[in-house]
Amino acid sequence: MWPFKSKKKKKAQELTPEEKSRLIREQAIQNARAARERIGQETLDEVSKAIQRMEERKKNDVSTQAKNIIDQEGGERTASHVRGLMADKD
Repeated sequence: MWPFKSKKKKKAQELTPEEKSRLIREQAIQNARAARERIGQETLDEVSKAIQRMEERKKNDVSTQAKNIIDQEGGERTASHVRGLMADKD
């Protein structure tokens, strides 16, 4: 007799994807509630405000603005511009 369990038994015990998803969501909600109780709502509000300030700074950052311009212009135009700059350097 092989010491391995039968695959048939495992399949019968497995949960459907919907059941797994529901259990994961329930666990996440329980974890969030427990964290909120441990940390406190005021601390969570302060952390949320700090994250919002960081995101606002990131929006106004020069490098982020440059990335947005490059995305809007398109990759080929930017690549040809960089190639031209590199050719001028030589």
